Amino acid sequence: MKTLMLAASLFLMLFTCGCGSNGGAAGNTPTPTGTPVSLAKFKGYFMGYTTAGHPPMSFNLTGTDTQGGAWSGTYTLVSDGPTTTFENQNVTKSSTQMVSNAPASNIFSNISSNISKNISDNKYFIKSNGNLYKITNSLGISYIPTNYTMPSSPKNVGDFGNLAALSGSDGSTLNIAWELSPEFNGNSLMIISTITRDIFNIIKFNEVDTFYLDRGGNPYKLAITVTTGGVTVTMTGNKI
Repeated sequence: MKTLMLAASLFLMLFTCGCGSNGGAAGNTPTPTGTPVSLAKFKGYFMGYTTAGHPPMSFNLTGTDTQGGAWSGTYTLVSDGPTTTFENQNVTKSSTQMVSNAPASNIFSNISSNISKNISDNKYFIKSNGNLYKITNSLGISYIPTNYTMPSSPKNVGDFGNLAALSGSDGSTLNIAWELSPEFNGNSLMIISTITRDIFNIIKFNEVDTFYLDRGGNPYKLAITVTTGGVTVTMTGNKI
């Protein structure tokens, strides 16, 4: 097995423990459209201001790709707490990392050349107003927002919107959208969709991260789908 690091989206990330769901089993009731959901914990972890007593959030993931290969991995989010200093700015900071394992075979040669190893990202938000300031990653690429709108809390099941548009120092762009969809028995799905385009405006990555939230807005499960180089990898798993 060789280790790959999925380029997990910026908004790959968040929250604290919750309870499980039985999916679409008999007897379950779909959560009605319009049901309010607290996003307080989502925002706390995503924007990096969640304080001590809330350890890193991790999910154990397993899945397959469209070539039949088996994948596994761990997704982790770290919130650095109330405030720090970056480029002479008072900011809050959060970090995300997605490490995955895949069979070493020719099937993955294209993926291996597109998904970099040992990648992580750091997100910085201006402390005074909560605006996104910058995203950096271990490849040396910096992303500056051209548009950013963090959803307020609470939001209702059925709500959706654009989260951010960013320009990269390498000429690439990121476009991120969110949607709060129904699950069952009062639970909901926070879906974060990210499209990465290169300097020629060609889509290089298409990622969908689905966080399963309990009635209190706490995540208990994560599903990630990434498409690149004509191959789609899908992994799911519960919070550790």
